[in-house]
Amino acid sequence: MKKFKTAFKGQFYTVKQGYTRSAYGHKLKSEVITRADRVGVLTIDQNKKILLTREFRPRFAKMIWRFPIGKIDSKKTPLQIAKKELHEEIGYQAKRWRLLFKTNKSNDLDYWMYYFVATDLQFIGAKPHIHEKIIVKPTSFSRAYQLAIKNEFCNAIDSLAIVRLYNERKKWLK
Repeated sequence: MKKFKTAFKGQFYTVKQGYTRSAYGHKLKSEVITRADRVGVLTIDQNKKILLTREFRPRFAKMIWRFPIGKIDSKKTPLQIAKKELHEEIGYQAKRWRLLFKTNKSNDLDYWMYYFVATDLQFIGAKPHIHEKIIVKPTSFSRAYQLAIKNEFCNAIDSLAIVRLYNERKKWLK
């Protein structure tokens, strides 16, 4: 992307345009959208439930299924941001953390997404932003999986995180 120039810079996204070459050597005009890297936290409570959330999202004008997610907007590590989001959004701190996976697999959207699993929880009180309406919903692994398959998370990569966690559930349900 060294030859790409910024065509638009907004609050969350930047659109860059430039030229690339096709597999046959043809010159192609291309665009890439960049944004801050993000973290997602899949939290498992002592009852072996995933702590999903219902959050109001203006874009959809309704409550949608989610889990704590936040952007990496500072010099902090992905794990530090994950810990902050878990505390702010649903009020927990976790003693055990594991990176489930990270990805930047998107054709035209350039950012990294880190998915962590948090266990061994202690409730310390949520501190959501004033504009956030978040309701915590302890959810079975099988119900979370069904929500992901039905694309109820409104983001395919978040759904993939739930599916991966479900596929590894024996590890987490010991």
